[in-house]
Amino acid sequence: WTKHAVCGMLGNIEVESYLSPGTWEDFKTDVDTNGFGLTQWTPATKYFSWACDEGYLYDNIDAQLKRILHEVANPSLQWSSSKGGMSFSDYTHSNNTAADLAKTFCDGYEKPTSPDYTTRKANATSWYNQLT
Repeated sequence: WTKHAVCGMLGNIEVESYLSPGTWEDFKTDVDTNGFGLTQWTPATKYFSWACDEGYLYDNIDAQLKRILHEVANPSLQWSSSKGGMSFSDYTHSNNTAADLAKTFCDGYEKPTSPDYTTRKANATSWYNQLT
C-alpha cells in the first residue's frame, strides 16, 4: 500500500469508527442491521461470519485488517470500482493525494448515505502529514 492510500483509508476509518475496532454503528449492538468495526461492516454479520470462519475474535484489530486485505483480493465483497473510479488493487497502489484517495475510499468502499467528504479528506491529509 502507498502512504497516500493508507492515509485515505485512515481518514475514513476515523469518521466511521474513531479508529476503534470495537465500535458499533450509532453505538447500537444489532448485528442484523448495524455496522461494526474499523470500517463499519454493515450488517455486522458480514464481518462476523468471516471472522468466525477464520477463527478470529470479532473485535481483534489484526483480524479486521486481514479482512480488509481479503477484500482487496476479493473486491466484489465490498469495493465498487464504478463508484470508486478505480479497482481496489489500483487504490492500494495509487499516489493520488491522500485527500483524493479519502474520497475514492469513501465512494468505492464505505458508500455512506451522507459521506462528509470534507472531514474524511481533512483527516486523510492530517494522517499523511503526520506519517511523512
